[in-house]
Amino acid sequence: MKKHKAELRSLVLAMIVIEPSATKRLAFKPFGLPFAKFWGFPLRLVSSREEAIEVAGNLLSERAVSKIA
Repeated sequence: MKKHKAELRSLVLAMIVIEPSATKRLAFKPFGLPFAKFWGFPLRLVSSREEAIEVAGNLLSERAVSKIA
């Protein structure tokens, strides 16, 4: 994994975790910063598949706009 970390950072926009439990999502939050520091992309917590798809779409849209600009 170490030797592919740079390539992963350029391809992966985020890790989206679907967790319906608000309590468990709250417990995940402190893990987000170390995760991002280690992997180089953020950890996004959502409560449903629909919300995950929306987050993914937004991330891809942002990337498309940044490539055009």
